[in-house]
Amino acid sequence: MFAKGNPKYIITIRDYIPKVIGPDAFNEYIGPYKGYSHTADPTVANVFSTAAFRFAHAAIHPVIKRLNTEYQNDPNLPNLNLHEVFFAPWRLIKEGGLDPLLRGMLATAAKLQVQDQLLNEELTRKLFVLSNNGSLDLASLDLQRGRDHGLPGYNEWREFCDLPRVTTETDLAIAIENKNVAKTIMELYGNPNNIDVWLGGIVENLLPGARTGPLFACIIGKQMKALREGDRFWWENSNVFTASQRNELSKYSLSRLICGNTNLTALPLDAFMLGKFPEDFKSCENIPNIDLGAWRETLQPEFTCGLPKRVENGEFVHCTEAGISKVTYSCYQGYKLQGEAQLSCTKKRWNMDLPVCQGT
Repeated sequence: MFAKGNPKYIITIRDYIPKVIGPDAFNEYIGPYKGYSHTADPTVANVFSTAAFRFAHAAIHPVIKRLNTEYQNDPNLPNLNLHEVFFAPWRLIKEGGLDPLLRGMLATAAKLQVQDQLLNEELTRKLFVLSNNGSLDLASLDLQRGRDHGLPGYNEWREFCDLPRVTTETDLAIAIENKNVAKTIMELYGNPNNIDVWLGGIVENLLPGARTGPLFACIIGKQMKALREGDRFWWENSNVFTASQRNELSKYSLSRLICGNTNLTALPLDAFMLGKFPEDFKSCENIPNIDLGAWRETLQPEFTCGLPKRVENGEFVHCTEAGISKVTYSCYQGYKLQGEAQLSCTKKRWNMDLPVCQGT
């Protein structure tokens, strides 16, 4: 999943995840890169994909803004309610393309996560509105998905993360500062051990500088560390890229990616941080880019004479000894080599003519 030097994997762990789980949890569960570990299991955990990484459903804004080049409302492209963009790719073709939507996302804060209004009604009442006027409820789907996948409950994962188990309503009110929400959850579930991990995770008090509480910060952090350390092609591994290549890769950002693939000309230096236009925006010309010159290959000595030529009814072995390119020929059974068996590359040419294999 997070392999090699693909910039999107660099952006995810370096720029995005610290803002999700907060700096303290990032340092505790992920920390600085220490190299590839052959004992690390990079498998994506069921609880991560089914529950924890769906925390962002509570941060989805109910309004889709489309802004002009000055990051202002465009009278020709009014704002849309979220349900109006479901299954509506035609809007990209007929209503201004992708750029106005990107500007809207860059200049609009994510929905505030408050414990008594986690998912907005565009998701709980109008998700994928069907032709018979029916719709789906994302919160119900998230809860049922966890049950379908057989996820243990909220308390089991609290224990997994060395967090205290919730045994009473008072305990729950510590994890969830909104006492009315804690009381409602206890009334619905009866016993804290029955609470679904997705619900318990998203309703916890957020950590400082984070968009998750301690449980999801732990699960996400542990998963990201396993993905990084269990990947022997991770970009920071000294055996994968040169120092100059790693330096170039470190310059890449989501803002640079958007600059290179859209018509946007000004963005926040960090696209994950809400900026105010124009003071917090920079020209794409001033947003660092990768210099691919770090990957330029020089002609190696063994190729200065060109690749060795094959001989009919024979084979060859090509190698380099003491910086000198050499090729050794041999013939198939029933054929005899005529000429020199070994050729060396000297003065940018092979020192002997190509041998031949003649039948005996």
